[in-house]
Amino acid sequence: MVSKTVNIAYLVRYLLPLIAIVVSVEYGIMIVFEATGVGAQLSREMEALLDALLLLLLSAMPVYFWVIKPMFKLLRARHEELKNLEEALEGAGDAVMITDVSGAISYVNHAFTVITGFASEEIIGKNPRVLQSGKQSEAFYKMMWNTILTTGEWEGELWNKRKSGDIFPERLHIKSVKDSEGAIRYYIGIITDVTEQRLQEKRLQQSQKMEAVGTLVGGVAHNFNNLLAAISGKAYLAKLKSREPATIAYLDTVEEIVQDAAKIVSQLLSFSHVSSRSKKTCSIVELLDDAVKTARLGIAEDIELITAFTDESLKVYCDPTEIQQVFINLINNARDAVAGQEKRQIHVSIEKCVKHQCKRELDCCVCSQSVAKIVIEDTGAGILGHDLDYIFDPFFTTKPVGSGTGLGLSMAKGAIETHAGEINVGSDPGVGTRFEICLPLVSVASVDVNVDKELVALGHGETILLVDDEDVLRTTVTQLLEALNYHVLSAENGQQGLDVFRAHEHQIALVISDIIMPEMDGTVAVQAMRKLCAELPVIYITGYDREKERTSPLEDERSITLSKPFNVVDLSKHVHQLLHHKGV
Repeated sequence: MVSKTVNIAYLVRYLLPLIAIVVSVEYGIMIVFEATGVGAQLSREMEALLDALLLLLLSAMPVYFWVIKPMFKLLRARHEELKNLEEALEGAGDAVMITDVSGAISYVNHAFTVITGFASEEIIGKNPRVLQSGKQSEAFYKMMWNTILTTGEWEGELWNKRKSGDIFPERLHIKSVKDSEGAIRYYIGIITDVTEQRLQEKRLQQSQKMEAVGTLVGGVAHNFNNLLAAISGKAYLAKLKSREPATIAYLDTVEEIVQDAAKIVSQLLSFSHVSSRSKKTCSIVELLDDAVKTARLGIAEDIELITAFTDESLKVYCDPTEIQQVFINLINNARDAVAGQEKRQIHVSIEKCVKHQCKRELDCCVCSQSVAKIVIEDTGAGILGHDLDYIFDPFFTTKPVGSGTGLGLSMAKGAIETHAGEINVGSDPGVGTRFEICLPLVSVASVDVNVDKELVALGHGETILLVDDEDVLRTTVTQLLEALNYHVLSAENGQQGLDVFRAHEHQIALVISDIIMPEMDGTVAVQAMRKLCAELPVIYITGYDREKERTSPLEDERSITLSKPFNVVDLSKHVHQLLHHKGV
């Protein structure tokens, strides 16, 4: 109906003026012929010829200005419109495909060639089934075409295949275009590549999952650290009662195992982004060794992990959990790279390197003259040269879709650079990949070494108030403090601790309190106690770093915080320091 209306409009606009001009001119000629008597002097044939010539001459100008010129102007406008439409289709971000009724492709735009990999000359004339991935059944396509024939269009998501053979997700909208009689003239399909959208959704799901894991890990860590603190305390008490060297050796091993377990909890908290981080001077060799031990748990037995560590004491000022996570991520990447290779080896080494001996001296950004050089190398498939330029970019990954977030190496680079270090990568396709990390060393003389840290400081019968809601830990710490020659009063929550303090205010020399407890938190209870005794020394004990965020204790020279599980030596030292007001 629209097409008919348009045609009638054109007829009225151009044909009627043409008829009017021709009729008017012809009528004028007839009048002239009649008035001058020319018609009577000429034969019928000559009269007709002269009439035709005059009609052409006299109507040419009006027809040009009132009919032909407006028609050409309209044609130019339509041409520009079609040209703009074509440019819009070619510049569209979504792929556009037009097929005839039989299904043969008659047009594709530039985005189609980018998304599918097929050039227009390769795909024109072919059926769209060349894009089918095989992930949809015949029943799916029958349902889709039944909808198109019934309603005139279909929209949904499916999997298609690029020219390279890669399968990708897309959103497809197919619409049938009909003529004025209602017959289908052609089909037009709009294809949107939703690969990036799916990746973003996956990253969001991963982020939400990690947040849930962090919440779970945080809750587990609190309880687990309480148990570890109790085990460590019981082991120490057992050593005090034992005279058997073998038993004492076993108990020393138990304490070492407790510390190893505490490190694992700390790494879990770091991985789930719930631990508070701080830098300190550490042995980078020990950090790398711990990272290798942790990463080895996830490496198959048919992969050979070879280490070469220097015997030198290399000290680095760093955040240990963050640096260890970088090492673990790189080793895990190497594990993935060698999977499926005939030779499956991962080499991890560390050595001291002097800047003027380094091949990268001219390009090195590390200010220190001495660095710890860590190398993590694999015998994997390697990284293509054009990918090396983007390997540290966020969200760039050479792994298959769904196998990585593309954030690991960018986070590793950021972590190393925040420690004034440098990370470089080299790779030979088919041979392997080599990551080199350089971290500035600190002088051993600048490391604060407390030669008395292994000595237990005994008390002189002072009264200590212990507040903790964990029965096992409260009992164990009470026994430890009593073994250190202190008198202990205990309470199972902040409110009860405050009541005990009010009853024994002049006897209590120091308070040891958990932070998060039922009825009243430790920080709230301590604030109330200090209203009665402003100079009250306090040791906060916590099994979960996030507690510092929720209820941050007042940090001053009369307050310190110990993380569970704490060492008996550290506990005794801090109690002694606070009681004798030597600072911490």
